[in-house]
Amino acid sequence: MTWWKGSVWRVVAAVAIVAAGVAAGYILTSARLRNEARPEPGLEETHVSGQAAVGGPAVPVIGPATRLVVRTTYLKCDRTVEETIAPEPDTVGLSLEALRRFHPEWTVVDFTPERVVVREVKDAWCPGMDPGEMERYRTIGIRDGRVTVFWGKPRTDQPVKETTVFPADALQPPDLRLLEQGYVLEGDEAVAQYLEGLAE
Repeated sequence: MTWWKGSVWRVVAAVAIVAAGVAAGYILTSARLRNEARPEPGLEETHVSGQAAVGGPAVPVIGPATRLVVRTTYLKCDRTVEETIAPEPDTVGLSLEALRRFHPEWTVVDFTPERVVVREVKDAWCPGMDPGEMERYRTIGIRDGRVTVFWGKPRTDQPVKETTVFPADALQPPDLRLLEQGYVLEGDEAVAQYLEGLAE
């Protein structure tokens, strides 16, 4: 009888150990799954939608027909340029999280299988603007009734460097005609001297 009683206790102890292990595994797995279900920081700022996969949750990805809208803000010309392009071959099949890792410089605004919208900021001049010319030359002209200093030489999309306090209607006729055409100077020192002359 003693032998049987000892075996029962061993079986009970083994069952208790196995049950404790299963319970611990269940608790740890549940906690891990809850943590994985939480969105990454910033995800709540992104609109994400897609169709549910058969037998699983929706995980939208970029497809070959997805339209990629890139909104680039160029700090030096203070403009945002938007272009719609086809996705790069390396981005086809990427989810939102994978795209963020692939292009960390982008802020994803909208993410659907049909359309992905991203923002990026570049400390550069707008496309088509020669950096050397923009840094070297200034054009003094008239904008919104005021004497205005522009970056670079005269062009239709010329970025404003500074709007002065000088009203255009206070200028002498020769100065007004000159500035209406755009008066090009080299460097900020030449601009300062010219503006001092207008103030006299």
